[in-house]
Amino acid sequence: MIKKIIILVLVILNYSMGFAQEKESGYFDNDSIEDTLQYKFRSDSINGPIYECRIIGGNGKKYSFNLGVGFEGISFFNCRKGSIETSQTKEGMMGFDVSEIYTYKKEYDNWILGKRTTTYADGKNEIYKPKNPIGIDGTEYKTKKAMTRK
Repeated sequence: MIKKIIILVLVILNYSMGFAQEKESGYFDNDSIEDTLQYKFRSDSINGPIYECRIIGGNGKKYSFNLGVGFEGISFFNCRKGSIETSQTKEGMMGFDVSEIYTYKKEYDNWILGKRTTTYADGKNEIYKPKNPIGIDGTEYKTKKAMTRK
């Protein structure tokens, strides 16, 4: 009985102190050493929940960023070396699935959005590709082409 109470107290403390988090493993930063991506719900905003994310590279380097989520939750996975894919789903007749593919770019030291695909319940697809590089943390970078136009 005492062991059960202690375990329950530890679980409650972990949640109340903000340590409850999800983890994914993969080769996120484009090297051959496995990395860990940790994420947890941080707060709600007008545009939806915000998740606190941290990538701990196998080489010891750490990356932190917040990611706004349009729905109740998000899934992360590593489909190929150097990338992070996210997936969010809204269920129901008017539901849809949004997936984003970010690729690590050394020159930005960030994961850059390659494309966002929205698949609607009726099977229709909508694809968005940004004109300027946008990092997974929301940072928008100016391209060399855009900088020379000034």
